[in-house]
Amino acid sequence: QHNPNFVKRLPTATTRLDLNQNKVKAFKNFNIRRAFSLAINRSQLTKDVLQDGSVPLKGFVPSKMGSNPKTGEAFDKEAYVKGAVTYDLSRAKKLLQKGYKQTGVNQLHVTLLTSDTDSSKDAAEFIQADLQKLPG
Repeated sequence: QHNPNFVKRLPTATTRLDLNQNKVKAFKNFNIRRAFSLAINRSQLTKDVLQDGSVPLKGFVPSKMGSNPKTGEAFDKEAYVKGAVTYDLSRAKKLLQKGYKQTGVNQLHVTLLTSDTDSSKDAAEFIQADLQKLPG
């Protein structure tokens, strides 16, 4: 690390939460899916749980993956979807209630599947705790 030739780079990988719309029909509702996204505090997850240098995603493109050859802007900044990935529990609760009304659902029972690595288990427990803050 003290060698001037040493370069530290973030891995170009992403992790996502897939919502099975075939098994849970309510997941076909945009407001319910968006509520789940907004209920997860990605900054706290990367800082306090993963603690491996990960950074919260701004969309589908990993940070520092590359840049647009025409504009020079980083791909992750071009693909930034602030309204989809920014933690906002209050808004998430409102969107979930709206989705419940639209679908006639009043609660969801969800199974969270993950790999059996320690970091995956820790991340899943954190996500579960965040999602349990939502009503129903």
